Amino acid sequence: MQKLSVPYLNDFVERASDIPAVFKNHSINYTEIKSVNWNAFPYCPETHFAIAFTDNSVLVHFKVKECTIRGFVTNDLGPVCTDSCVEFFACMGGDDVYYNIECNCLGFISMGARKNRNDKQHASNEILSQIKRWTSVGSEYIGERNENTFWECALIIPFSVFFKHSISSLNGKSIAANFYKCGGSNSSMHYVSWNPIATEKPDFHRPEFFGMLCFYN
Repeated sequence: MQKLSVPYLNDFVERASDIPAVFKNHSINYTEIKSVNWNAFPYCPETHFAIAFTDNSVLVHFKVKECTIRGFVTNDLGPVCTDSCVEFFACMGGDDVYYNIECNCLGFISMGARKNRNDKQHASNEILSQIKRWTSVGSEYIGERNENTFWECALIIPFSVFFKHSISSLNGKSIAANFYKCGGSNSSMHYVSWNPIATEKPDFHRPEFFGMLCFYN
């Protein structure tokens, strides 16, 4: 199991588009997503993420370079994982419930609270609207482009969106989590994770293979 320290930021970050500059100013470290877990899907885009937290939010920034970019889904709660997609799964309450936050390259999100792949409750549109998001691609449909593309995604995730729990602070807490890069319908189909996953077929919904995030001030 990999562990990652998550630093506290006392900056007020109003817009998700500000996160790259804020992280640069604070020298926040980036971690590579590079575990290719299934031989049938060997492609591994260059993907890095950084994470920090404030008094009321989790901030995440992804950087991706891939040979094919796909952006078809233009609505929240759509099948964003079929596009060029980055994902953050976390057990925010220290129990057996985890949240899956999936964002495609256009900035549209699918999110739910789960105990496994099939036991799920989707977040409402009201909850999803609280997540501020930015991508360098924009939000318009792009289809699929078979060309090397660098793109970024940044998210401000308020504690309030973790609707099965009441989170007032993350300082001093450790939570199980994983980060992913996927392209479920890309011509360069891929399923890559931060922490390795030992399953026969692609399956990100496996908390037993999560790593650990340690939040500190």
